[in-house]
Amino acid sequence: MLTATHCAGFLISVTSAGLVLPANNQQMNKIVFTVIFLCWMSPFLKAQTLQPWKIQLPKGETYSIKLSLKSRIDQQVMGQDMKIVNDVTTVTHFRVVSVTEKGHVVEQSTKGMKMNMEMMGQTVAYDSENKEDETSAIGERMKPLLGATMEAVIGFDGSVTVTRPLDLGDLPSGSMGPAGNDSAMIRNYFLKPPTIALSSGQSWSEVEVNGDNRSSTKFTYLKSEGGFAWFSFESEINTVQTLTNNGMEVLTTMQTKGTGQLKVELSTGIVVERTFDGKLNGKSEVMAMEIPQEGTQQMTTVISRN
Repeated sequence: MLTATHCAGFLISVTSAGLVLPANNQQMNKIVFTVIFLCWMSPFLKAQTLQPWKIQLPKGETYSIKLSLKSRIDQQVMGQDMKIVNDVTTVTHFRVVSVTEKGHVVEQSTKGMKMNMEMMGQTVAYDSENKEDETSAIGERMKPLLGATMEAVIGFDGSVTVTRPLDLGDLPSGSMGPAGNDSAMIRNYFLKPPTIALSSGQSWSEVEVNGDNRSSTKFTYLKSEGGFAWFSFESEINTVQTLTNNGMEVLTTMQTKGTGQLKVELSTGIVVERTFDGKLNGKSEVMAMEIPQEGTQQMTTVISRN
């Protein structure tokens, strides 16, 4: 590979020898011009080009997914300020059952969860590995989730279809949290490849619309090395959903905007590491009351083979 050291050595050797090129020596002029041109171009010749990868998961492969989520929401209820701070960690197991003409049939089950929540001066803690927490109020509500299995099909194009959802018991319906019935959570395990080869610094965008929910993401390719590729991204997610909790309906409208980074395993398309740092802004409507909300969210996901 031509380096700056090679270029400099050549030019120094020419000038130190006192070599003067005759004007009619066209061949020597071309050689020197070519070397100078390559010296100027060498930083650009090192730029990496990434070809589109494929989503392909080996049958029988199992993965462990650790999701850490920290959030803070500030809201006003009946003229009073209220702060809610959440720190949640979940461990999920993910298995490739089979590969069919429609895609990859997978199973997912939540194996463990830790949660700490602060609200109105009170702290609520839960640890699925703590036997005493199993009989607590929140432990009873989490029992239908822990160990239960959801089945989905991941298409070769990155699409996700939930074929066997979880029975969530009395967990709030419509929840996109640890319930895991929403296909968006599984879709985040993979990065859908663009249709073109990418150069370092090149970007592409994706937009997804599902009813009243809309998300747009701009990805930028950074580098690749050792079978992995790194990307940065900017996203905006607008959601409208109705949660039912204890017989009471809550209509929530929320916008989440933020940035993050991805590390993708190119042989499978799996996002082995994902970070996200965002801000939330929206409102909830319940019992004829409108509750303004704003806050922050930090999320880290790590996927490893079992």
